[in-house]
Amino acid sequence: MDDTVKEAAAVYSEMIAGLTGEERLILALKSFSAAKELILANLAETCDEKAKRILLLKRLYGDEFTDEQIKIIAEKD
Repeated sequence: MDDTVKEAAAVYSEMIAGLTGEERLILALKSFSAAKELILANLAETCDEKAKRILLLKRLYGDEFTDEQIKIIAEKD
């Protein structure tokens, strides 16, 4: 999916290219953390922590893991 105006995409690409590797990594980590917080905020408050972890993993990784793998990952600390 690509719904970004080409000019805006070019400006963004140029901005990212001007960052150091460390700055790009920090930006990626902050983006991931923000996405995680948004997903968790949207989950039902009635879910227990394990159920939230399972739903979070499914939303973040989709079909990259089987349901069994997701359950195993969710049980780890």
